[in-house]
Amino acid sequence: MRFFKFKRFLLKWRRYEYWPWLFFYSPMVPFYFYYVIRARYFYYNTAANPGIELGGLFGESKIDILNHFSDDFKPKTLSHTKNTPVLETIALIKSKNMEPPYIVKPDVGGRGDNVVKTNSLELIQSILTEQNANYIIQEFIDYDYEFGVLYGRLPNETSGTVRSIVMKKFLSVTGDGQKTVQQLLFENKRAWFQIERLQQEEPQLLANIPAQGETIVVEHIGNHCRGTEFINANHLITKELHTVFDKISSQFEGFYYGRFDLKAKSIEQFQRGETIKIFELNGVTSEIGHIYDTDYSLIKAYRDIVRELNFVFKISLLNIKKGIKPYNALFITKLILGYFGKKKV
Repeated sequence: MRFFKFKRFLLKWRRYEYWPWLFFYSPMVPFYFYYVIRARYFYYNTAANPGIELGGLFGESKIDILNHFSDDFKPKTLSHTKNTPVLETIALIKSKNMEPPYIVKPDVGGRGDNVVKTNSLELIQSILTEQNANYIIQEFIDYDYEFGVLYGRLPNETSGTVRSIVMKKFLSVTGDGQKTVQQLLFENKRAWFQIERLQQEEPQLLANIPAQGETIVVEHIGNHCRGTEFINANHLITKELHTVFDKISSQFEGFYYGRFDLKAKSIEQFQRGETIKIFELNGVTSEIGHIYDTDYSLIKAYRDIVRELNFVFKISLLNIKKGIKPYNALFITKLILGYFGKKKV
């Protein structure tokens, strides 16, 4: 029985395309175990963010995190628990004057899985009824720029730093007046793995023939698993931006390290901390998004990963010395097996 459970767990990871991720990060394993030995805890990094469940290792509630930030810095957001009548949630959306389109996504999850952009309250009702899980409904922020901003601060310091910025370029096509969106997507290697999904979700869009020079955004979810291109934007880091994210992060007691996923109207306003709308914050396992820029070298990527491993270790060790204990390794392992075991193959 245990063998079949483990085999099922492996199949889940293959479905969610973690094997390439594991291959990419495998050279970092010796560095991680070096810090494990120094910290004397296998999951030492769960102490990095005491304010986030498991430090943000995995499985954290998105709404619990977003609730720490003022409304000025986030889109209109509602939570739906699986025990709440679906019609009650739909009525709440209407009463809050949330205008379509909406972003609907699981409260716990990642990699863009089951995230839907829709104008339809009927579809939201169908999703919530069918999934019977905790969900988040957000207003869609139609700003031109989306960023992933990695921020970190040592617990014994009053200010931190923006450690990485990635700018996201959504999957799109530019028309020639003759070819359909689907035909144009076949000319883009990045889009190949998205076409089958889009054929099911957006058949009318794929059949559309864009005019000469017309650009159509095919995917609005900013995840590289859904065709989004990640562009290194570390040149946007300034002293002013450090201060902006010090201010934002100070609203969240017990947060020291993570990546903000956000939108802004312009690069200049982003750097000044204006028009920023945070729709998600990931914890200690946040990736350094800029390393996925196709022009970024593998050596530099590994250098940056090691730098961040070291920084997370420093944060964790300082918190451990303050009396914050990391989670038990056996407890975490059971949670991981249970978490992935619940996902559909």
